Amino acid sequence: MTETPNFYEPATPFKYPLLDTDFYADSTEIKRLKHFPHKVVRITEGTYDNRPLGSLKNQLKSTQYEYIEGRKILQRLNDHYHIPVPDFDIVIGSGNDQQVTYYTIVDKISGKDLEYCSIKPREMKHVKKLVDELYGSIAQYLWDTYQEGGWYLSDLVKDDSQLVYGKKKGEKQKRIYFVDIEPRLEYLDLQDSRTHTQVLILAFNWLYEMIKSREYEFGSKLRHARQTLLNFANTVSPFNEYFPDVQMVKEELERGNFLEE
Repeated sequence: MTETPNFYEPATPFKYPLLDTDFYADSTEIKRLKHFPHKVVRITEGTYDNRPLGSLKNQLKSTQYEYIEGRKILQRLNDHYHIPVPDFDIVIGSGNDQQVTYYTIVDKISGKDLEYCSIKPREMKHVKKLVDELYGSIAQYLWDTYQEGGWYLSDLVKDDSQLVYGKKKGEKQKRIYFVDIEPRLEYLDLQDSRTHTQVLILAFNWLYEMIKSREYEFGSKLRHARQTLLNFANTVSPFNEYFPDVQMVKEELERGNFLEE
């Protein structure tokens, strides 16, 4: 039997109203599709950095460009760096207040944020291996970006709340997925890199803190992640204004005194 849409619901690009969930991520609403239980819809309004883009047409044009570039980067994270990213599609339109609104239809990952999930003892070895590989891949991505420049994902490293340990429909084994897939982009100009180098170095420091936190939790070192981050540190120029911060992290990585093994 065909259901009658509730016309008091806000307009969306979908045939039927979206259903509520218990999830919320920063400024992003997370809804579900009644007839597609293995998908969720992430809804975000407005531009991420509140730029005065003027007309709705200009907002849409800028947002479309960000999504095209962001999708390329997310695909590269999945294919080249082996950072699991759920499959997704994007619909861009305008909301009731004439702001850009984008709807991201994404595979539902059944699991919990890595930051808060309780890992069972029998899973600890498997999860440690996944975390070591994941953090190492993130470090490699930051390092490559520092050397190559161009558009990059500026919020890949924030905390573990945007990482979900779980699985999607059809998978037997859990993985760690990067689920914060609305692209927040920065551009690194190698000829004039002062401002956006700061974003990269901040991500470098955050990743270092995440590695330390997980090492204490696991009771052993994340050797691959540590070595890749150290490789990054070794390429930062002494003339970079953030070099002292990087040097401090480098010295701790070289001492390797988080834990005794």
